[in-house]
Amino acid sequence: GDRLAQAADAAKHLVERTGDDDEVALVTAGGAPAIEVAPTRHHADVLSAIDAVVRRGASGDNRDDAIAFSLADGLCRDTARTSIVIASDGGVTVPPPKCHIQALPVGHDANNAGIAGLAVHSVDGLGTYDVHLAVAATAPRKLDVTLTADGEVVDVIAMDIPPGGQG
Repeated sequence: GDRLAQAADAAKHLVERTGDDDEVALVTAGGAPAIEVAPTRHHADVLSAIDAVVRRGASGDNRDDAIAFSLADGLCRDTARTSIVIASDGGVTVPPPKCHIQALPVGHDANNAGIAGLAVHSVDGLGTYDVHLAVAATAPRKLDVTLTADGEVVDVIAMDIPPGGQG
């Protein structure tokens, strides 16, 4: 199934298990990080916000996840009693928090890869181009990038993406 729906179901189950006096907040990542619901004892507000996130759908990428983690950590008022729960399919890098981190695994690691940067410049005005390509991945991997122009293969580049990096 859909990973966002799986994460929402897991988060709703977690909220439903919290005590009436427990405060719960919702911070979203993957796109524009936001505090969807500030810490509250009104758990129904959090459950409604989770449903709204699912209706809105997933967007963006994980480029600004560190901001989301900082927002969540900023909501941590009682480090002895507060946990930040991260619903993820893996491949998440978390900056050092002041609050305890708890993982809520969803699905499996997606092991995503994609183009992180592309620049093309004419070298001589006669059809020769200088191409700079950056590929990022959530886990180390080897892959072939095929460059095409007008439907024809121009080059195939073997890339070795390091852990948490770009090739």
